[in-house]
Amino acid sequence: MDRGTVIFVGAMLTFASSWVGLVYLPYQQLNGQQPFTAPGEDAYPRPYSDKAAAGAGVYAANGCIYCHSQQVRSEKFGNWWENGEEKTGADIRRGWGSRRNVSRDYLNDRPPFLGTMRTGPDVANVGSRYSAAWQHQHLFNARSFNSWSTMPSFAFLYRKEKVEGTRAPNALRLGREWTVNPGYRWRPTDAEWDTILAAQPNLSVGFETTTPEGKSRLLGLWLTSEEEGHQVVPTADAENLVAYLLELRKAETPLPEAKE
Repeated sequence: MDRGTVIFVGAMLTFASSWVGLVYLPYQQLNGQQPFTAPGEDAYPRPYSDKAAAGAGVYAANGCIYCHSQQVRSEKFGNWWENGEEKTGADIRRGWGSRRNVSRDYLNDRPPFLGTMRTGPDVANVGSRYSAAWQHQHLFNARSFNSWSTMPSFAFLYRKEKVEGTRAPNALRLGREWTVNPGYRWRPTDAEWDTILAAQPNLSVGFETTTPEGKSRLLGLWLTSEEEGHQVVPTADAENLVAYLLELRKAETPLPEAKE
């Protein structure tokens, strides 16, 4: 047998064994896996609602998977030091889930958004950690919570409009510093602030505006108040995306195969 045949057969055996080990055997092991049902409880995982299923498409289209994973790691993974003692289980300690993720968690995910990087925190159970209002504000501009956040603003998923009558129930409760120029934190120049004060003398009632400190204090309060006559409301894509995030509650329901 010449060397070419040996190399060909060896290569085929290598690829075949890799395919069997990485594709065929896992498929046979996990194919047909069913939701877990505990006595007196609904089957887990529960199917996504129609809005959440649409939101998964928004999640994928905006590349959320590139910065957020959906896989809580084992209690034996991730070390930190506490009182001079090294401990493990960083994900569990952070409250990102009560156990590690297993294959059953992803039965309803097509495809599963496991992710490989954590520029931002894991979101496997983000629906348990924050409210809908928080999710919307964070998507609109994460720096309204943390000035150091590197998460991009998704202000394009929201619509700024004039208020007709009363504010909409789903309008974001944000100060004008975030809504005057959506996607950015707005600050008027000194000249613009002087013009605003001159045009609205009632703003300065009860404030000392003859000193820089007084004017600066009033500016801070004014910027955190809502913009008169305008509001920011979520589009259908934003509503669907938040519905999806709220239904991300993996790594909560106890599963027999998830025991450490």
